[in-house]
Amino acid sequence: MPSDSTIVQACYAVAHMALDIFRRKEQVAKETQPATLPADVRYALQYRGAQLNREETFDLVRNGFEPEGLYVFLKSTEQNPEAQLSLLQQLVRTVGDEGNTNDQTVIRKFVEENAPKLPDYSVGAMKLAQFSRQGFEYWRGGFAEKAREAADRVNPTFIVAHATFIGLLPFIREHARAHKPLYVLSPFLIKDTNSPVGGYRIEHGSVEFLPKDFRREPGSIIIDDVRHTGSAERLIEAFWNAWTGDKNAPTFEHLSVAE
Repeated sequence: MPSDSTIVQACYAVAHMALDIFRRKEQVAKETQPATLPADVRYALQYRGAQLNREETFDLVRNGFEPEGLYVFLKSTEQNPEAQLSLLQQLVRTVGDEGNTNDQTVIRKFVEENAPKLPDYSVGAMKLAQFSRQGFEYWRGGFAEKAREAADRVNPTFIVAHATFIGLLPFIREHARAHKPLYVLSPFLIKDTNSPVGGYRIEHGSVEFLPKDFRREPGSIIIDDVRHTGSAERLIEAFWNAWTGDKNAPTFEHLSVAE
């Protein structure tokens, strides 16, 4: 039977091993992901009502926050669906090109090439504060996992613009791998009674508008970032049911609940 001192030494050894593993994981996290948002972005979140412009979008994509910069940039065209469609078409083509396997590089080049072609903007990006508090890797990894799961299911996949665009490239890649369409629902377009479209359809390396009267397939899954008040879910549910009644009701999935 081991002595008390031997047991204590063994416990210390295990504790030191666990601490060493924890420190290595912390170091890897520091090396692979920036610790804080760029200063100008933090200032905008705190003092300008989270209104970000083009230069702050550049700050994001040039400082390790490419997925977050893509979210801000694409959201800036929310009220211009033709421009957003054109950008999505170009992005999908770029992702599909052989050799473009690094998502961060793809996004940075995409934003740097296209943002100067559009008028400067001021877009609400309060979601960045939530992403920052909960950890960017939580959201990036969560959306990547959701993308894989959704692509491997037979159920049609819908994502809700625009916070899910943090994981847009994984969703595009995974659904292309599965030879499965990916649908994007835009709450802005859904609420616009003058718009005949409610979002976008991504398939076979191309993007087209999704008309509001699209066929509601049974078993459809709608993925969003967080369930807060439920207003977005109710909006989409009413939009969905306007063409089907309460038949073929979709299932909503979220990465998180309200803090």
